[in-house]
Formats: sequence, structure tokens, C-alpha cells
Amino acid sequence: MNLYDLFMYACIILLFLVGFFNIYAAWYFRKHKSCYDAFLVEYKRGGFQLDLSTNVASYLGGYANYQKIVFFVNLKEGREMKFSQSELVHKEAYDFVKMQPDAVTKWMVKLLKIYRVTYLITIAWAMMTAFFIYKFN
Repeated sequence: MNLYDLFMYACIILLFLVGFFNIYAAWYFRKHKSCYDAFLVEYKRGGFQLDLSTNVASYLGGYANYQKIVFFVNLKEGREMKFSQSELVHKEAYDFVKMQPDAVTKWMVKLLKIYRVTYLITIAWAMMTAFFIYKFN
């Protein structure tokens, strides 16, 4: 096996991994969709605001699952966020998400990790492919 074959097969394997992880993440979100919907209803019932990307993502079906969960994971982890340049997310919203049982939010954290791994593999695939095209063509 020469270097050309190694890069070609690595690019193909990474591409299949990206596809697999995207399909797995979509399936995993769909598996927990009822839990997400119930959580979202409770969150809104508490009178808390949603950020713009989470609000818009709720109308996009399965195309924006990452945006649907990242806001709540950031709240759970206590990252300071803003709704606008002058308005911070209310402390009560952080407390609400942190008070939820692990069964409600643990799957969101796991899904976010799956998405991050997928993005890293995608970057690796793009770099390998660019190098492959530059070096061997």
C-alpha cells in the first residue's frame, strides 16, 4: 500500500464515519424527541425565554437538532449567555435546567458530544481530502 492508497482509503473511511455519526445522532434525537418536547413545554411554562437559534430550530424539524439542544446544555453547564448585547439569560433559567433530573438532560449532553465528534471527523475528512487533492492530483 502506498501513500496515495492510504490517503484515499482514509478519506473514504472518514466520509462513511461522518455519515454514520450524523444518522446515529438523528436517530438518537428522534428516540428522545418526546422527552425534549416535554422539557421544552415545561421550560416555556416557566416563563423563560428561548434564544433565537433554539426558537427557529424548533420549526426546522430534524435539520437543526444541534441548535435545539446546545442552548440547554450551555444552561446546564452554567455558561454565561446573552439574548441580546445588553440582556443576559436570567439566572432562573439556569437554575431551572440545573434542577432537572439527569434523565431529562443527560441525553442532551451525550448528543452534544456525538455532534462534536462528528464535527471533528468532518474537519479531519476535509483536511485529508484537501491534502489528497493538492498532493496527488
